Amino acid sequence: MFCSFRYVFVWTTIQIFFFIASGLHKASIADISIESEDLDLMSMVIDSMYNYFTVIFLTTLPIYSLTSYLLFKKPKFNFAEHLVLAAYSFGTISFFGLVVSIVYWSFPPVLQ
Repeated sequence: MFCSFRYVFVWTTIQIFFFIASGLHKASIADISIESEDLDLMSMVIDSMYNYFTVIFLTTLPIYSLTSYLLFKKPKFNFAEHLVLAAYSFGTISFFGLVVSIVYWSFPPVLQ
């Protein structure tokens, strides 16, 4: 059986690796027209997010699962099932984010 957490970690790792290796994270900051002080702060926050992505991910996944558990509570579903569902949905979002990143990286003049 395929582990849901392996699924999300694989796709998220591939997405983040591609995003950083291709330079898209710097290009996305450069396209924003704001003051230089705010741009430096934004760049620092985004770099911190990439450096601590696993910590951010490991804290948001249970929060997302708990919210799902409380909003869509049925007698036969428990928190663990909501955690697995959240992992699969987050992994699928990472996969589609990777596809969008590859398209954006491949055809930047078309999308601007």
